[in-house]
Amino acid sequence: MAYQAGTRESEQTRAAKIAAALTYLMTKQGDESALTLFNDKIVDHVPSGSTRRHLYDVVTTLERSLKKPTGSTEAHAALDLCVPLFKKRGSLVVISDFFTDLDQLFDSLAQFQHRRYKVLLLHVSDPDERLLPDVPLARFVDMETRDSIQVAPDEIRKAYRAEMEAMTERIKSEAMRRGIEYQQLPTEDPYKDAIESWLGLRG
Repeated sequence: MAYQAGTRESEQTRAAKIAAALTYLMTKQGDESALTLFNDKIVDHVPSGSTRRHLYDVVTTLERSLKKPTGSTEAHAALDLCVPLFKKRGSLVVISDFFTDLDQLFDSLAQFQHRRYKVLLLHVSDPDERLLPDVPLARFVDMETRDSIQVAPDEIRKAYRAEMEAMTERIKSEAMRRGIEYQQLPTEDPYKDAIESWLGLRG
């Protein structure tokens, strides 16, 4: 999520802006909201609230997280740890690039659906991640393990795009099958779709 190309904001920054905007909207609507940040475990948690002070705490926590992105990421493992934290029934909004084990992700989400939570998945992605950068030669570095590989993007672009499209389609179809809302949010586009998705979930 910390990947950033050129002047575009990183996926992590975009996710933080969306989380802050949704928290602001929920506060204005008089709804309580909580914030949980994760990698493969819970990194930070702001308990539910609906006051201006709560909004300030959420934004401050998000700003702090942007300064020190660390650790490998496993959304399903973090969601499992969230189950006892969220005691009231409500809505669960997961903002992620969803590079995780999808079978385990949906198994973890099923725990919340069993408790009659409404679930919204907001899929943040950078165009380089979906299409590969338009350069003759690139060295790709895993930002979690630091492993690297050098390739000519044009040689693998077609197969790579097919894999990415298959992954996205699987998330979308699995979400639809389970009654989970799903929205793609490319970082190069305005993020009003995230707001509209939340308003649709809230009804």
